[in-house]
Amino acid sequence: MEEVSWIEEDYFTERYPVTPDLLERLGLTLQSTPEEFAKVYRDYGIDLPDWAEIRLVGQDIQVHGYKEHHEQVAGINHLLSKGFKIVKE
Repeated sequence: MEEVSWIEEDYFTERYPVTPDLLERLGLTLQSTPEEFAKVYRDYGIDLPDWAEIRLVGQDIQVHGYKEHHEQVAGINHLLSKGFKIVKE
């Protein structure tokens, strides 16, 4: 028998509504790949592990990751939807 050395149970998948305006502010389209979605959010400072995923599913952005990733994506989406620009100094 082998010893279990790593168990991850605190991740989950959830969807967040997306509008055409939000997609435009993110620099993405309905045809953008999951890799393009992940890159945009990484550029905003979200540190995604290799197994985590951010992608478009229908009219929603689907996040598969830790609670922290969900909160960050929701926050970024909220600010951009309200017309804010997010820049790194």
